[in-house]
Amino acid sequence: MPDLVRHCRRQFDAEEGKAADALLRMQATLKLQPTDRTYRVGVNRGNYDTHQYDLVADDEWSGYVIWALFNRGQNEEATLIAQKRASDGVVQPLFAFLNASDQSENLVKYFEERWTGIDDFQKTVPAPVFGYREMADIAFAYRKAGNQARFDEAMAALDAASQQSIAQGMKGGDLLMVVAAQHIMAGETDAALNWLAQAIDGGVITSSKISKEYPFFRELDGNPEYETIQARMIEHLNRERAQLGLEPVST
Repeated sequence: MPDLVRHCRRQFDAEEGKAADALLRMQATLKLQPTDRTYRVGVNRGNYDTHQYDLVADDEWSGYVIWALFNRGQNEEATLIAQKRASDGVVQPLFAFLNASDQSENLVKYFEERWTGIDDFQKTVPAPVFGYREMADIAFAYRKAGNQARFDEAMAALDAASQQSIAQGMKGGDLLMVVAAQHIMAGETDAALNWLAQAIDGGVITSSKISKEYPFFRELDGNPEYETIQARMIEHLNRERAQLGLEPVST
């Protein structure tokens, strides 16, 4: 039971944006249990959240190494790992990476080679309660492709999933980011900014430029309210980095 309690504490620290505390706790536990997959993922998350991208290793499970490589400009390596994850049945990192790296046309191609449509995809990859990022990325790719019918279908599926999660009382950062993305794709800027602010103020940390990893928000670059939200994230990130003796970063 003490191990479970400590693990829950580390998880809560990470979800609440206490990236430095979570990382230090995960590192200490990993030393005691070096083969534990959960703790390896936790250390990777901590290093990713504090922008120590060089320290993020491939844990063969999470997507943190993909984003670390992406932020380091190593897209070829990131692609290979994302493709491997997808071949193992986890498509979310690949979908997100393809959109973030301006390869949305490849997401559409990948999707249409494997599924007959949105309903068929949902049977294989049902909506998780913490945010249907896969469907958000499908919608984004079809929006860029100019396929209004498929975009509308994906948005309807995304909205249904988001509403169900909200009704269940889910409040995690991943869900908030997905709901914000949904609203910006629907042209609802004020609502998007409201949900994004909740995510960032709740502890979400992305790359120093939010729209780099979340291309949904690129149309907000330069928006004063959006830039203020992004500045708050950077301030939070640098407070966490300071606890680890690291230099501050900027956009």
